[in-house]
Amino acid sequence: MNDLSVMLRPQLNRKPPPVYQRILVYHGVDRKGEKKLNGRFISQKELELHFRWLAEHCFVASLEEYCQGRFAKDRPTVLITFDDGYLNNLELMLPVAQKYNLPVTVFVTTLYRTGQSLQWADLIDLTAFLDGQDIDLQGQIFKLNRKRQYRSTSTGQELKAFCKRSETSVIQALYETLSKRTTFQTDAQWDVYWKQLSPKGLQQLGMSPLVTIGNHGDTHAILNKIPIEEASQELKVSKIYLENLLQQPITAIAYPNGNYSPMLIQAARQLGYHHQFGADIVSSTVEQKWGIYPRLTINPYISWYNQRLAFADGGY
Repeated sequence: MNDLSVMLRPQLNRKPPPVYQRILVYHGVDRKGEKKLNGRFISQKELELHFRWLAEHCFVASLEEYCQGRFAKDRPTVLITFDDGYLNNLELMLPVAQKYNLPVTVFVTTLYRTGQSLQWADLIDLTAFLDGQDIDLQGQIFKLNRKRQYRSTSTGQELKAFCKRSETSVIQALYETLSKRTTFQTDAQWDVYWKQLSPKGLQQLGMSPLVTIGNHGDTHAILNKIPIEEASQELKVSKIYLENLLQQPITAIAYPNGNYSPMLIQAARQLGYHHQFGADIVSSTVEQKWGIYPRLTINPYISWYNQRLAFADGGY
């Protein structure tokens, strides 16, 4: 979705409704707003613009306040969430949240528990951006196109979409294949785009009175695409790890990629995840049927004016 497509909608003399409830999704924060790598990062300067407006015009609720239905009656109520657990959430996001005294919820993976410190999607993005050579994944060749997306030469399927539907063994093969040819992990200028919170960093972030920590899976696997037994185990071991590390209960989960299923929702509830979040769903019907909180992902490619309209509309 680009800025032009949003502007094509009728918007003359229109004002956003004064009262609405919205859960916003951010991911990474960098210093310059690199948008060619992927659409998950905004600059610290852009984030400050967002946070300053939210502080002035909205009631920014904590996770507990929002889930208890403690909404403002005279202005929008917003819950700010960050997905993936990047180190930049501690180094670049938290100072801005502290400046405006805004509560935030950070949904983190527990990759460090598995001995990994890099999400597979970030590995693909950085390989495409810095390397660009064909990828041979278990005999299937993926070639970079003009949109800087890797697509299968045999099926045309995009590599990320392929990985989202694949078993854990395929993701492991991806790590093994690309780790042999990438060097960005030894070049500090790229750290902001892939480094996850270490256990110590996660503890430091969790100590802030403004921050609530939630779960985002153990390995960022797309949980409704793997066997339910494996998905339930991911939810269990990551919850135990976070609770032991932070010495606090973890009762919220944001499903990776926003994917869930009835069986997964039930399994998560049994494990104590009382608050479950999707991504880019705004239908109250969905929320009422499955008990999933709808969220709206920030679009870094549109203007701030149109982003505020999307806040009010609940979509693009």
